[in-house]
Amino acid sequence: MEMFSSERFLAKISKFRKSDRTDSVDTQIATIRSTFVDMNRHLPAGVVDELLDHFTLNLTEGPEDSAFDRCEKLGDLVDVLHEEYDSRNDPLDVKDWTAIGDVISDHARHLDMEFVTYIMKLAVDHHAV
Repeated sequence: MEMFSSERFLAKISKFRKSDRTDSVDTQIATIRSTFVDMNRHLPAGVVDELLDHFTLNLTEGPEDSAFDRCEKLGDLVDVLHEEYDSRNDPLDVKDWTAIGDVISDHARHLDMEFVTYIMKLAVDHHAV
């Protein structure tokens, strides 16, 4: 059975959680960002960077050593960007969908239109556009 992209992403993060848990939060976030970029090489760098700017804000909140424990939304974002999002299990909020819709809209001319349509439909369905 094939794994969802989010499952592959979170499995990689789990390995880092075990091996790099004592790294500084900034180092953990850099590792998380790098892993996310690797999972989304099919997209222009600007799209990935702008989405990461929104979705990594919460990684510094909470206990000093646990940025790896707060990556669930990034996993869900991976599924969105791989067109595998399960709306029945819907952890992304309106702010998240607004950020996703804004970034995709800003970069639409550099993206496949079917992909843009998929993302914007989800954003509309979540009252973010």
